[in-house]
Amino acid sequence: MAGPSRRRETDSGHILAREPRPLAAHGATHDNGATGKCGSDERRNGVRAGIKVWFDHHPDIHPEDARNAILAWFVRTSKDRRKPPHIILEKLLIASAIKDGKKVLPPAWSHKGKALAVPSDGFETRWKRAQKDGREPILDKIDYFMLRNWRVMRPLGEFRWEPNVPGLCEWSPQAATALIRSLPIGVNVSDETWYVKKRNRLGLQSKRRYRVHDFLLNKDGLARIDID
Repeated sequence: MAGPSRRRETDSGHILAREPRPLAAHGATHDNGATGKCGSDERRNGVRAGIKVWFDHHPDIHPEDARNAILAWFVRTSKDRRKPPHIILEKLLIASAIKDGKKVLPPAWSHKGKALAVPSDGFETRWKRAQKDGREPILDKIDYFMLRNWRVMRPLGEFRWEPNVPGLCEWSPQAATALIRSLPIGVNVSDETWYVKKRNRLGLQSKRRYRVHDFLLNKDGLARIDID
């Protein structure tokens, strides 16, 4: 994820509180940037693969939320495309490198410190095509907004939230949708169903009881929040 970063490891839905271990896949960069590793169990052609991914995340994003977003994307992409896990991870590597303006080398896959032989997957061809044509980012601006503000509301330009305003995890879909629609990035957002789908695609779990029920931006630019 973009911006100043902190590194975490995902492992089938759990953050590991221990020292880093060798990566399962090493996607080297020319500027020694961070490389990635994904946490899930995948089965392809009867072969089960346990996968771990190192990732960097923006310091405003909680590591569990960053992990859940990556894991949700990985699982969704695995089901949609039915491609081997290493191809999906290479897609993530390429998209992240293009977004951050980095250069990457073909990943060298390993298991328990031993190199694995994987069939040619056209990584260099896809990398060159991505450099030429670009790639859609894994997360869009609204995704980042939701992740950064999920647990605590961050300042919006010169606007500061009152201390009693909770993060989006305690906002109703109606209130959250109204807030995003009032922002420059949200002029084309749809209804509450759109927001719930967006939230689920990021793997985010809201609180069972919402404290913020509605959001209204008046013509004078002042915001009104219906909060418990």
